[in-house]
Amino acid sequence: MIADQPDVPLETLRSQMLIEPAWGVKKNSKGKNVFWYGFKGYLAVGTKSQYVLQSIMSSGSLNDGKAAIPLLKDLQKLPLSVRYGIMDAGYDSILIYQQIYPYGGSFHPCLQQAE
Repeated sequence: MIADQPDVPLETLRSQMLIEPAWGVKKNSKGKNVFWYGFKGYLAVGTKSQYVLQSIMSSGSLNDGKAAIPLLKDLQKLPLSVRYGIMDAGYDSILIYQQIYPYGGSFHPCLQQAE
């Protein structure tokens, strides 16, 4: 559960993440269910360099919000500062904001999908 993640060590969070292919489902912007089978990748990318700074692969059924805190904890091990977190509505959680704020960053959710 995402509420427990801030207090759990990164190694434990990583070991609990499913890495087998699985069915995933979510509603698209038109309210229709979209299905997929396989894996999901989560990337933290530097906006200036365009380099992938950290990544996580998981089962296709993992909720996006559950990948954010492990990804941010991984990112915080690097000798750099996070100034902004730009993520879509799947990451709109106070717990994710709180993971960014102590490191001088701010969170900018993209809550509306471009048409």
